[in-house]
Amino acid sequence: MSFVSNDDIYRIYSEEVSARLAVQNMDWDRVNAADIFVLMKSSCPPSGNILKATIYPSEFGKERIESEEKHGPRLSTATDELDQDEKLRLYQLERLKYFYAVVETDSENTADAIYTDLDSQPQSYK
Repeated sequence: MSFVSNDDIYRIYSEEVSARLAVQNMDWDRVNAADIFVLMKSSCPPSGNILKATIYPSEFGKERIESEEKHGPRLSTATDELDQDEKLRLYQLERLKYFYAVVETDSENTADAIYTDLDSQPQSYK
């Protein structure tokens, strides 16, 4: 049996580092590009810089928004055993996928430091 050291894992991960970061699964009704920019800046190393943060609609989001404009929100019908509150919650979770943000930094090192600091940390906005 062979073991992989943490250094080996970091080297494997580091090969895919880019100066850009993707941000997903946010409450896009409450979060805008300025919020994303400030969040990223708060985790930016002193030698790094955030160039910009841009929010884009996903293909899934484009389809759903177009459908909602014609027919209104679509609550899940595939899960008839769920009550209205549970169906509404599923709809709200789907809305997290309507958009995504791309954050551009000055270097791969900056993006990697931000990613390492924020990865898997829940963020809340009020």
